[in-house]
Amino acid sequence: MPELKDTWYRQPLAELRELRELSRELIEYLSFPRPEAEEPESHGWASGLYGQLTGLHQKVTHNFRNEESSALLQRLSERYPRAARQLGELQEERRRQFDELRSLVDDTMRYAEADPPSEDNLRERTRSLLEDIVRHEERSTDLIQSLVHVDVGTGD
Repeated sequence: MPELKDTWYRQPLAELRELRELSRELIEYLSFPRPEAEEPESHGWASGLYGQLTGLHQKVTHNFRNEESSALLQRLSERYPRAARQLGELQEERRRQFDELRSLVDDTMRYAEADPPSEDNLRERTRSLLEDIVRHEERSTDLIQSLVHVDVGTGD
């Protein structure tokens, strides 16, 4: 199967690793104490979080577009019909995460501009989404690798 010897699946796997790493860096940022909203340092904390979330948003957008344009999940679904349901669930989960990330970026921008976010639990929402992204990317990687490795038989 010459198609599998190509790198059609290697680039998406590399992007998944990058997303996991960015998410982990943001989780670490969230572990630092957040100044109270009235304190001058709160603007810097919120601006820093906004910058990091914006970077993650750009990376997720890029990854999502690449995934869609390469039709990776569609190709995998056609090639491995027994995994189509799992692949569809991963795609739907990614869309939900993307929507939540956009909402977090908007709320963090408002907070950085000294407006209260639409929800008080900005830090918890962010941490929850990041942990969800990490789990999602790990499941995606595991599924893609298992499908390809089973098909090839060697994993190369």
